[in-house]
Amino acid sequence: VRTAGAIYWYDLTAADDQAAVWTSEDGVSWNRIPSEGSGLDGPGGYSIFDLTAGGPGYVAVGGAVEDGYTGPAIWVSENALSWTRVDAAGFTAEDRLTAVVASDEGIVAVGGGPVPAGFYPGPDIWFSSDGWGWQRVETPPSMFFSDVAHADWGFIVAGRVDPDFGENVESFGPMVAISPDGVTWEYVDLTESDTWSGAEGTAVTAVGDVVVVGGNYRTLDGRDDDRPPAFWTSTDGTNWSLSYLPKLPVGGIPGADAQIRSLAVTDSGTVAVGGWWPPLADHTRAYWGRFSGWPEKMRNAVWVSPPSGEPWREDHDEETFALEELDKEIGTTMGFDDVAVLDGTLVGVSTVAGEVVVWIGEWTN
Repeated sequence: VRTAGAIYWYDLTAADDQAAVWTSEDGVSWNRIPSEGSGLDGPGGYSIFDLTAGGPGYVAVGGAVEDGYTGPAIWVSENALSWTRVDAAGFTAEDRLTAVVASDEGIVAVGGGPVPAGFYPGPDIWFSSDGWGWQRVETPPSMFFSDVAHADWGFIVAGRVDPDFGENVESFGPMVAISPDGVTWEYVDLTESDTWSGAEGTAVTAVGDVVVVGGNYRTLDGRDDDRPPAFWTSTDGTNWSLSYLPKLPVGGIPGADAQIRSLAVTDSGTVAVGGWWPPLADHTRAYWGRFSGWPEKMRNAVWVSPPSGEPWREDHDEETFALEELDKEIGTTMGFDDVAVLDGTLVGVSTVAGEVVVWIGEWTN
């Protein structure tokens, strides 16, 4: 499960959470691995936020509740059926691990730790050569990371730079961190438009030497809502081209934020998944208890970009997945969490009415 609400809003592990892994050969028929005896059952709550093929076979990152405290958790497995919890030496209870990717150079996980605001995830990058031993990479405290990928030329982490730690939305800036080896990192500001008032990257994918980052931007009115989607593309991690959609009304969701959580590159172009969310300010107020109630409307969303150079657009016509707009309370649908390509077919996952849902789609433009 990806972070809920990109780098701002993520679900902390609860004491009664149970980590779960499903396997499938075709994306249609799925088998859930029994938690009992798999290494994913523990004395407290466990949750998995992301996993990758690497290390001894697979590496999963998430959270664990032990002795009343929530901390990071890492598991490794040779076959995705039996898992071993890695000794999290060097991690603290405040650390968070939300995304992970592996390559021949090693494994990189990103997440968040404590920051002055106490609410936003902080700048954590962790590296491992084998999935068992991990080292923290020192990063500037004003950077916030949301996703990680690997291209032919190295690792790339997407996020934002925020020197004011959320106090001034105009100070947000989209950025990436790039590394040839997972240990030495360079920080690159992404291109912005003169019509923006801040932006951020929330998801990243890479195929070959091509990297695509998805995120959102704020308009010049300075509001922290009505955030349309933005996309950046690069072949080296340093030089970027920008594409973004204009601010448009979103039916049934005034002030909606585009939350892009995952991207996949197909022969027909790039697909981004996530959702339209009510204004972030409402989430924050509800979180702190300053206002009662939660936003009432949320919607899955898919954006597509052909390889022919046509601009990005939202897939309104149910060409890729069957989009569903629900007028229920929060939690009825949490937007798409992730998307992958399996033998040319798109496989997406989301949560609807508290149940895991798998979506199968094919986009041919």
